[in-house]
Amino acid sequence: MAKVKYGKKGWVVDYRIGGRRSRISFPAKQLAYNFLKEIQLRKVDRDFGYRPIEKKSLKDAIHEYVDLVSTRKARRTFVLERQVFERLYDYLGNIDVTDIQLRDMELFQRHLLSKFNLTAATVNRYFNVYRNFFSKCEDWNYISSIPTKKVKNFPIKVTTKKVWSDEDIFRLYSSCADWLKDIVFLLTYTGVRMGEACKLKWKDVDLEKRLLTVSSIKGTGDERLRSIPLPDPILQFLIQKKEKSRGLGKAQDQNFVFLNASGNPTSSTHVSRELSRQIRKVGLEGMLARNLRHTLLTYLAAQDLSLEKIRQIAGHTTLRTTENYLHLQDHHMRSTMEKAVEGRKILGRAEEWVGTSGH
Repeated sequence: MAKVKYGKKGWVVDYRIGGRRSRISFPAKQLAYNFLKEIQLRKVDRDFGYRPIEKKSLKDAIHEYVDLVSTRKARRTFVLERQVFERLYDYLGNIDVTDIQLRDMELFQRHLLSKFNLTAATVNRYFNVYRNFFSKCEDWNYISSIPTKKVKNFPIKVTTKKVWSDEDIFRLYSSCADWLKDIVFLLTYTGVRMGEACKLKWKDVDLEKRLLTVSSIKGTGDERLRSIPLPDPILQFLIQKKEKSRGLGKAQDQNFVFLNASGNPTSSTHVSRELSRQIRKVGLEGMLARNLRHTLLTYLAAQDLSLEKIRQIAGHTTLRTTENYLHLQDHHMRSTMEKAVEGRKILGRAEEWVGTSGH
């Protein structure tokens, strides 16, 4: 596959013919691309399986990616990706994707940080989308090299997610309307995502086997299912809720476990907004409702549950994601260390060692 890149001697066309690699330099970018187009027309290249790059505008490539890739993802992700691509198009204009170079994307990265006042973490997430987009463009033969391949993410400071105390959870719970209390109860004791709770239907609740089956659409757009065991408080809660829900709400909505105050299905956006309002109301500014999930995972880790089991409960794809979610508080770590050394007398009692060591 041939490609154009900038080197010490100017613009270089790097190409192969019959398995033999060749390079030729040009003083101007356009001259290099003119040469590239010429060799793409050579019969010998076609005989050896060379595929010429297909001319495609950025606008058309984005539309194709959105139609074929973004639409398979969760609705919220789909909407966000459209905004991400709008900013790329506004910055670069409707140029051919093959003309987009590494420096263009590095300058655009800085532009996002300064123009829109985005955080470094948000810009990094934008560029994850752009990397996937250009990778797909390479697969479709619209570009010969990926312009984001050497773009480095901005370094970000990892901040510890705030863990909810039992008292603060109760303050939030007490302030909520009944329909919202039910969702807070489930989030607190199962660690499901807010969107998963809102989509939950009674067919997903197996009271006999004490299992809750939730689905999520992440990343690739594929639906992932996982089962969560129901402890007694949640089991009794769901038994009572199912009994009370009979005859309530519209007929088409009775399959949903959680309905809003009007008796209609709700969304994670609405629930998040309402919980944020209640958090401010009870004076817990700085706390995030989504960290109820993080709090449960942290509690499970403090109980010495293995990361693999926590990963399965949380529905994470990799253990690395699970590790990023967890933060053991000092007293949890101290308790774990005390259990580890309790009863061990390899070096005798600590006070004896200190007294005879000469320290």
